[in-house]
Amino acid sequence: MRKFVQSFLSVLALMTWSNLASANNNFSATTPIGGTAVAGTSGNLTATTVGANGQAGEPDSLPAGTTLNTMWYSWTAPATGNVTFETCSNTQTVVDTVLAAFTGNGVGTLTLLQQNDDTGGCATTTQPNFGSRVSFPVNSGSVYHLRVDGYGAGSGAFRLAWALSAFNITKAQSAGPSPITASGQTITYMISVQNAGAVALTTPTLSDTFLLNGAARTLTTGPSLTSGDAAPVGTLNVGETWNYTATYQVPLADMNGAGNFSNQATFDTAQTDPRTSNNVATVVTRTPALSLVKNFTFLTDVDSDNVADVGDVVRYTYNVSNSGNVTITGVTVADDHNGEGTLGVITPASVASLNPGTNTVFQADYTVIQADIDNQ
Repeated sequence: MRKFVQSFLSVLALMTWSNLASANNNFSATTPIGGTAVAGTSGNLTATTVGANGQAGEPDSLPAGTTLNTMWYSWTAPATGNVTFETCSNTQTVVDTVLAAFTGNGVGTLTLLQQNDDTGGCATTTQPNFGSRVSFPVNSGSVYHLRVDGYGAGSGAFRLAWALSAFNITKAQSAGPSPITASGQTITYMISVQNAGAVALTTPTLSDTFLLNGAARTLTTGPSLTSGDAAPVGTLNVGETWNYTATYQVPLADMNGAGNFSNQATFDTAQTDPRTSNNVATVVTRTPALSLVKNFTFLTDVDSDNVADVGDVVRYTYNVSNSGNVTITGVTVADDHNGEGTLGVITPASVASLNPGTNTVFQADYTVIQADIDNQ
């Protein structure tokens, strides 16, 4: 019975409000598209559907096929998040409302996002559950259209309120070299999360995706909350900004790998959908390099004169150093020796690997022959 008979207060509202053909009675094709513009992360207004009507091409309401008494509003999301619009008020909402949210720029081409008639605990002056509420995800800068209608042929005053649950998340490399040029260097990342809406955000979670060339890496520390959490602790209050830090100490294995680091953080709360930060790329510069120092000593000096004579044995040493920032593998030495005889075998034949900053010594012996003396 309540769906078809308005209460005394609704009748009183019909007597109090004059018939009106307001700017938001119809879905307008001009600025602001969709009716009267409302703004902000939160707010409210009072209006009436008395004197309002439908227009050609307007989407149906509830119950289907009944008279439309619709008022239109447009709202541009100031941040990405979830918004709630409602007509709940036990003092200002008289009519049994139907609330609907749309996107689109023409009355005949609207896309319905959500529609609601009655919501438990959403009161009107006549019933505790006759108010309407819609909640839906929004993108910053996008325009959404809200329509308030009376259920069936109902008309009367209403209060329309809205509140945005939203946050912004950004990430940056706040310390450490860029590009990375050596193992042992530490990258420090800063993650900032700001409540950009009108609703306190609870049950926050933060996850971090840290990759090298697409392969997962584990942060050395963090992300750890370092500042911003005022009372009540654990709730991202309206206007509050939380700062997190995370570090990564680059191991030699990463220098020996390929590609660059990429890092993104994802934040979520009970009132919002998860959002991912910008990607922070940290370049890794890999520079393989070797240096070689050759020396000799007399292993045998027949006449102890420190001059090469027939029969003297000269030992050559080859000090090979890794002067780059990556591991060098399969290190060998070859010597274009110009003696008349044959240089002995260089030992060791090879070194499996040489890490940055380390060295290894090769050696080979040569016995001086008469032809060396004759051809000086």
